[in-house]
Amino acid sequence: MSDFEVVELTFHTTHDASEILAFWLHESGALGVTIVDPEEIRADLMRPDSLDYAGKDFLDSLPETVVLTAWFYKDGEDMLIREEAGSGMVYAEKAPVRMNALAFIASIGDRLQMLHEESGEKDINLGFQSVLVVKPEDWEDNWKKYQKPLRIGERFVVVPTWYEGEVEGKKDDDLEILLDAGMAFGSGSHETTKLCLELMEKTIKPGDEVLDLGTGSGILAIGAKKLGASRVLAVDIDPQAVKTAKENAETNKVEIAFHTGTLDDIDDTFDLVVANIVFDVLSKLRSDFLSKVKPGGKLICSGILSDDVEQFASLMAESGFQCEKETSDNDWHALLFHREDKSA
Repeated sequence: MSDFEVVELTFHTTHDASEILAFWLHESGALGVTIVDPEEIRADLMRPDSLDYAGKDFLDSLPETVVLTAWFYKDGEDMLIREEAGSGMVYAEKAPVRMNALAFIASIGDRLQMLHEESGEKDINLGFQSVLVVKPEDWEDNWKKYQKPLRIGERFVVVPTWYEGEVEGKKDDDLEILLDAGMAFGSGSHETTKLCLELMEKTIKPGDEVLDLGTGSGILAIGAKKLGASRVLAVDIDPQAVKTAKENAETNKVEIAFHTGTLDDIDDTFDLVVANIVFDVLSKLRSDFLSKVKPGGKLICSGILSDDVEQFASLMAESGFQCEKETSDNDWHALLFHREDKSA
């Protein structure tokens, strides 16, 4: 697509709105999405175990509000987006469709407003600021500007592949993940990804076989291998995500099997299945998980909002999974389940 321009969409919005906006934009086929939340960055830097990467110039460059930026290919007056399928939340692997940039922004605003009305909240200003056409070679540099090393859990350190310089504060037993998320979801900065890695760190045993469903950038699959998993299968419906994940696995020098498709395509069973998706999809897959998790095995589900946690845990119990642990960050939750071993 080198002949296409790139359109840059910028939003000034709230933390809560930025999370769901980022998800929708990712699923619509964004080349990249960044969220710069100055208060969150400063709070992270105050943690005792925070990595020391922030100089004065970086801190001075932070915006005053939460800024979300997304990039899409553009042809003439149209953006190239991924066509929406069946559910309102899942996008199929289809050729891009054309849509006027302002019409696309309006559709995102309508969906966000509907979400807030359903939840009983007051009207929210989407905070759209600008549409800017940039050179194809420039958008990646803009996207990478705020991507910095990130500590997750006790041992993981996620380092962008383009980061230059020493990563201060690293420990001898840290597990470093070199990552270029590209067009795929999973830079490590989103709460759902962090929660998965933290639960994996406490769950995976050397020699375990792991399935990463909805692998995105491959960060969770790579993390599983770094924790000692003997075999990891990473699955995603998006061929671009699988391509990105393969490249990240090669960069990290880990052996992972990849498959472009769905859970229905997988015949094997695993000691641990990790699914960082969304509530609607997870709920539909609850019975299918039973055939993929070994008796006595574990299942980690992330991408669940606070209002849906109780319902989801109940649905999973009906399907044969008992909740062992629940963790949360802001309004996002991840749950660790075990499948009862009736043969024991």
